[in-house]
Amino acid sequence: MTSRAERAKPAAGVQTVVRALSILDAIAGRSTGISLSDLSRCVGLHKSTTFRIVETMVTLGYVAKLERAKLYRIGERMPRSRQGQGSD
Repeated sequence: MTSRAERAKPAAGVQTVVRALSILDAIAGRSTGISLSDLSRCVGLHKSTTFRIVETMVTLGYVAKLERAKLYRIGERMPRSRQGQGSD
């Protein structure tokens, strides 16, 4: 029988997905980009954890890193919202 704490705590893989989606939401909310420090603070994760997840998404193309400004933005592989664009 599993304990209440075990049921409430997501599996490691699920936790990483939740964190990655939280990071994407935070990045998407900043059209000009967001620094690692601000991103880490926004999602409530340590900078090192945020860095590992966001750099994986950079490698995969879901997040873009603006080297000169040291900011992160939504990458080219992320589907663009079609809301308000009339998909007919």
